[in-house]
Amino acid sequence: MVRKENCHEKFLNMKNSRDIIKSEFKYYLANVARSSRRTSEGFNLGRTAVDSFLSFLEPNKLFDYNPEKWSHIASLYDITDPVEIKLIADDLLGDKSFIEHDNAKNQGWRSGAISHYVCFINARSFFMNQKVEKSVVFNTVSNPLQQIFYGAPGTGKSNTIKKVVDEQVKRCHRTTFHPDSDYSTFVGAYKPTMKESYITKDGVTTKEEKIIYMFCPQAFTNAYVEAWNMEEEVYLVIEEINRGNCAQIFGDLFQLLDRKNGVSEYPVEADADLQNYLNKALAKTTRTDIPNDVKSGKKLMLPSNLYIWATMNTSDQSLFPIDSAFKRRWEWKYIKIKEGRDENGNKLEWKVNVKTDEAGNLLPWWAFIQKINEIIASMTSSADKQLGYFFCCAKDGVIDEETFVSKVIFYLWNDVFKDYGFEDASLFRYTDNDGKEQDLTFPDFYDEDGEKVNTERLTDFVKKVMNWKKTSEENN
Repeated sequence: MVRKENCHEKFLNMKNSRDIIKSEFKYYLANVARSSRRTSEGFNLGRTAVDSFLSFLEPNKLFDYNPEKWSHIASLYDITDPVEIKLIADDLLGDKSFIEHDNAKNQGWRSGAISHYVCFINARSFFMNQKVEKSVVFNTVSNPLQQIFYGAPGTGKSNTIKKVVDEQVKRCHRTTFHPDSDYSTFVGAYKPTMKESYITKDGVTTKEEKIIYMFCPQAFTNAYVEAWNMEEEVYLVIEEINRGNCAQIFGDLFQLLDRKNGVSEYPVEADADLQNYLNKALAKTTRTDIPNDVKSGKKLMLPSNLYIWATMNTSDQSLFPIDSAFKRRWEWKYIKIKEGRDENGNKLEWKVNVKTDEAGNLLPWWAFIQKINEIIASMTSSADKQLGYFFCCAKDGVIDEETFVSKVIFYLWNDVFKDYGFEDASLFRYTDNDGKEQDLTFPDFYDEDGEKVNTERLTDFVKKVMNWKKTSEENN
């Protein structure tokens, strides 16, 4: 016969269960959870922080902004289901009155307590082989925080980043470096801007415009502020990073790139203009791991959810060489030249509108890429100037003659052959209408008026490229 549990025993069992969960949560806070503020003990939460989070998770403090609404919850430690805890957290963190009350009275300790408890319950459930709903999995992205994608032009570096960002996050800030880029165009600066105001005089309202100066944030600051205002991943994407002077553009932000546990190990002082802007922009952040100096704008420190990714064309690496100190602070991802595929993984099989035989077959774009890259490698002894599959785009699977000449041939003539010579006479000679041999120049790919592509010259050149062999191969 099964003995019924009396009320007193039920209470004791519930209390024991609460004590166990609370003890586990305390261990989690002290040994697993991390703080962005570095202490003598590293980034572990200090004893005061642990005790504060435990205290503010109690119903009398967590729900004191509206106790009647939450009177049905005697203790959060009674609830160990990830989905249920996530719903409670979403309700609290989405309630404006809760956030205002929390920030005004205790600088976000309530928000921090419930956020840590959600992570704790989620991890506890996972390691106890309990079912965890996908919706409560936090921060599953394990990508490098700082990464440069490099390779030949047209290999799909930007598209690779776009796919990752589109699949995993919605928050992305993009900028492109160029020779005139500097700290102010990357971070921000005071600029004149037009402000409208309305003046009423004698019952007549008129619009008045005047120029005022205000701090205008740029890509870095926008991404930085958004990352500190939320827990989700935020990406700052820098296109063509080596086309700008990185030392000049980053300035003292360079020091922030040294990170430990995702957070900048060496914070830097913000200048007065930036500090004033950040003080307002971060005033209402609900994050509890943001140090006071960072929240006030006095110090700059990258949060662990801010990813900085960049692209670099190896063909342009001589514009502004990146020094080794800067390089070592990034992960490097090489994007190889390979045959193009669509979003479903199918080969694209693009053609160039150049007939290569009497049957009228069009030039396979990938075959041309492979052959011209072989020639470039032979000339330059490197892969820096080679072409990627997406160097130019096809329309309905075909690259027209004008696009091919104006983008591909022009690039070869001005960025490859011009720098490395035209020694191979078999490629750069042609026979004119009078039977005389002439040097092949770029203008020869157009008719006398320069309006249309000279199909004969283009076809002759392409055939020579496709039949080209190394001198050693010819001798063999």
